Amino acid sequence: MRILKIHLRNLNSLTGTWSIDFTAPEYTADGIFAITGPTGAGKTTLLDAITLALFGCTPRLGRVTKANNEIMSRATGECYAEVEFATTAGRFRCHWSQHRSRRSGAGELQQHKHEIVDAETGKVLETKVREVGLLVEKLTGLDYEQFTRSILLAQGQFAAFLNADASQRAPILEQITGTEIYSRISIRVHERTAEERKKADLIRAETGMIIVLSAEEENSLGDTLDATVSSAEKLQSDLTHVTSSIHLLQATDQAEEAFLVARNKMVQWHKRFQMATPELQLLERGQQAQQIEGDVKTLQILQQKTVEENAALENGRKTLQEKHSNEIAPQKHSPPTNRPLLQSSHNRKKLQKL
Repeated sequence: MRILKIHLRNLNSLTGTWSIDFTAPEYTADGIFAITGPTGAGKTTLLDAITLALFGCTPRLGRVTKANNEIMSRATGECYAEVEFATTAGRFRCHWSQHRSRRSGAGELQQHKHEIVDAETGKVLETKVREVGLLVEKLTGLDYEQFTRSILLAQGQFAAFLNADASQRAPILEQITGTEIYSRISIRVHERTAEERKKADLIRAETGMIIVLSAEEENSLGDTLDATVSSAEKLQSDLTHVTSSIHLLQATDQAEEAFLVARNKMVQWHKRFQMATPELQLLERGQQAQQIEGDVKTLQILQQKTVEENAALENGRKTLQEKHSNEIAPQKHSPPTNRPLLQSSHNRKKLQKL
């Protein structure tokens, strides 16, 4: 992270508007510079402006709120701090500001504002106070504590370190550099070492109670172990045989149960078959009737046709008889001839055929 520009207004003793451009040649020519001046000239105010613009608080005064703002110059109605900085992610500008009502020195403090902007595009990235601080941490890789310990060293902390004796410098140095974690690690290592030593002593005591056997005792125990292993192998073989026999018996029992179930079902089916014999006979007759149903229908049709033909024949006979009667009636008044006789004979043949 590199600080590029600082802009501030009405902070502590620096009333009015002030700006420092660290990219100017007079700051970059030699690669290093110092800002000096008498006490109260405003050197620490520059550090306050940087932390105020980035994190909304200062090492000397803490967080500036609506109820507490001791960094605003007296008898002024507004103040602000702005820092432009560069990281590997780009160039950014943080702006913090607060004013009194009607911007009067006697007015009531208003809620402060905090925002971060992309310095290259001018796009506002965040305006919420909490989110601005989180985004600054993300862009710089440093939170407020890390920033003040690694980049800015507050004047009071450095003076305390210089004036402390040898026994007091270590905790102050740890507080300034943020290395108090190594003290905690050292304490934890010491505690862990004591615990491990107790465990080692307990192991030594337990190993001291172990009795070393002679060669004869070892051989005797070896023979006993071999005999025990042989006995265990035999028992395992017997157990395997018994287990196999149990499985076979279980399979036999299951087969017998299945056979009984099948036999019961067969008996039930035989009874049902006997009970259904009359119905089966009726079914068989019905099937036979279905086979000759077509012939029966054909016979019925033929019988119907025969009745109709007989009726037609009977009607024909009646018609011929009436006609014959009509032909015989005139013969009583006229002499007989051969032709009518032939017709009568012909008609009689027809009647006989019918």
